[in-house]
Formats: sequence, C-alpha cells, structure tokens
Amino acid sequence: MALFRRSPGSTPGQDPSREHVEEFWRWWTQEGRAAAGTPAGAAGLTEHLAPLGLTGEVLHDDPTAPVLLVVAGGDPDRRATARRLVLAAPGDDGWTVTDHRPAAPAPEEVVLFSDGELVDLDRVRVAARMQGAQLDVTVHHPAYADLPVESRQHLTVQALDAALGERGTELWIGDIVAASTPPVDGFGLTALRAVVADLERQHVDADGRPRWVELQGRGPTGPLSAVVRRLLVPATAPHLDTYVSVSLPYRGRDSQRLPDEATAASLEAFATRLTDELGRSGELVAHLSTGGTRTLHLFVDSTTDAVEQVRTTARTWEGGRATVHAMHDPSWDAVAHLRQ
Repeated sequence: MALFRRSPGSTPGQDPSREHVEEFWRWWTQEGRAAAGTPAGAAGLTEHLAPLGLTGEVLHDDPTAPVLLVVAGGDPDRRATARRLVLAAPGDDGWTVTDHRPAAPAPEEVVLFSDGELVDLDRVRVAARMQGAQLDVTVHHPAYADLPVESRQHLTVQALDAALGERGTELWIGDIVAASTPPVDGFGLTALRAVVADLERQHVDADGRPRWVELQGRGPTGPLSAVVRRLLVPATAPHLDTYVSVSLPYRGRDSQRLPDEATAASLEAFATRLTDELGRSGELVAHLSTGGTRTLHLFVDSTTDAVEQVRTTARTWEGGRATVHAMHDPSWDAVAHLRQ
C-alpha cells in the first residue's frame, strides 16, 4: 500500500515577461485559433507556450464549446504562469480557456493505459474520510496488484481527475492512498463525484466563493481569535504566489487583550480597504488576533506591485507601527497550520 499526497514539483520556474503573454495571445488571435486542432496548430501551441514553460492542447469533446487547455506540468511556479496567461485571455470568442483539465463526462467509462495494461475506471473503488474541508481517500483497482508503486500513484491521480477534474482534485482531495487491496465499503468514481459535490455545498457560498470559519483558542500570548477562509490551497488562485503577513498593533482591547468593538471595526475597515486596493492581484485569506496584535494573512501576485502596495497601505494604520513580511510561497505552506 503506497501513501502519498498529490503535490506540485519542486523545481522553481521563472515568471514570464508580460511580452511573452502578449505575444502568445497575439499569435492565438491572428493564427492559432483558426489552426486549432491541426498539426500546424499543435506545433504553434508548442512553440508559443515554450517561452512560458507551458504546454497546451485543444479539447473538442463538445464541438460547440472548444477548450484551450494550458498545462503547467505540476510545477507551482508554472501554475502561477498558466493562471496569469488564462486571466489575460482576450474577450469571449466561443472558446473556453483553462489551466486545469475538466472532469470526464462519464468517468467510469474511461479506460487508461499503463505499463502495458488497460485500466478501466469502472472497477475503481474509493473510500473517503472527511478531514476538515477535504477528503482523505483510499483508491483501489485490481490492476494495482501487477503495477509498480509509481504507476499506481499516477493512475490514482488520473482516476480522481477523471471524476473531479484537476481543480476538483486539488481543492477537495487531501491525502491519497493507492491501495493494493480494496477498501471496505468502497464506492465508484461517480459516487465520489456526488460526495464531493455535497462537500462543496457545505464549504462554498452560492457564488462559489469559499466560506469563512471563526476559530478560538490560546497561544503563547494568551487567548486568540481567528477568522479563516476555507480551502487554503493554491488551486483557488495559483497566480497569487507570494505570502504576505501584516501585523497591526491595536490599543483598544478587552479583558482578554482581543480587539474591543470599536477597534474591531477599525481593523475590519482597514482590511477591506487593503483588499479593495489590491483587487485581483491579492487576496486576504485569514486574520488572527492575540495579545494586542492582529495579523492579516494574504497572498499576492509577484508580477505586480502588490507587495509594495501592502507596505504603503500598512503605513497608514493609526493603531501603531505595522510590520509587513513577504516571501515566495506558491504552495501556500505559510498557512498550512490554519487549514480547516
């Protein structure tokens, strides 16, 4: 039995220049779109995505809704690049541009090929256990008995992606076990899709945005209060590859050294102004108050001036001297301890 967690590659990539992104979309608009699905179009995709460290393909599963898929190869820096490319796509022209492979319409009809064997996904069995906002899963297929560990792992992720799509797997699946024996009370991939759909309804709002949860506890400086966004994983916004913390001292405290009502309102107003100023180049994902300090946890786009914008805005905090720290963190490891 092999235990592993789906994780991006560790080789850091380089942020693409804006010129490379603009050049790709110029080529796509002028030549690539018309040649899509042809050998010349495939060669053009390879040529124009290579400077960005990406690959791509055209999906024609629905002839009326063609899809341009940009592939990052699992590298977290490349994923940031891919999302920036998608966000820069020109206006609606009948194409869907995405950086994650969609789910198969009928996952249990999919047949994969590995190590000389055909693997029919209708024989996959899954067991799932809730872990916060994600599912830890055990996945089995009879073919696993004759496959090396690496092949089992690869096939397991492919099976999950077929059921949930790449983004669904990254958002909702935590630890993954590729099991050589079937799990007790296992179920198929279509049932897994239904379980994940129910999980999604619990943790995102009607607009598809992650819900927030309030946490209480005690830390080294005394009682603490936190508000944390569900789904603290980079798949929600892979272009936000830099972690920023903003520590805001406050004077108005209650008996537990947490913000009093007036101070809480000032802190909320500051956070709202900061996120409005950042726009699409940054997101607040959590804040934690304890011992007279509120710390804001944000992720921002390293190809913008977002970090400097945060520093500038932090200097306007009137409750004391604000402190800002930033670091490259495409895997969002800095908030792993806050995941619920």
